[in-house]
Amino acid sequence: FFLSPSSLTYQQFMNLQSWDEFVDLEHDLLDEVTFVHIKVQSSRGRKKLTTCSGIPAEINLPKLLKALKKEFATNGLIREHSEHGKIIQLQGDQREVLRSFL
Repeated sequence: FFLSPSSLTYQQFMNLQSWDEFVDLEHDLLDEVTFVHIKVQSSRGRKKLTTCSGIPAEINLPKLLKALKKEFATNGLIREHSEHGKIIQLQGDQREVLRSFL
């Protein structure tokens, strides 16, 4: 059993106080909450397009798109939107599988 000095002090160990190593991580994650919006649009006739916007900037969109296309066996592309920035468009109604993938 190894105690790192940064995560637990000797006094905390001797008093058998509980500590949570992930407290700082949870606070950092709550500060950076972003919502990813998944929508379906109808195009010509019965054709559908699934759009995904609000993806954080640190995500590599071309790599994500390649994985989505391979996983869902569909075509897709990255578009620049005036309000939402870069969005991913996939052919077909991919809402549920996209939600579970992300």
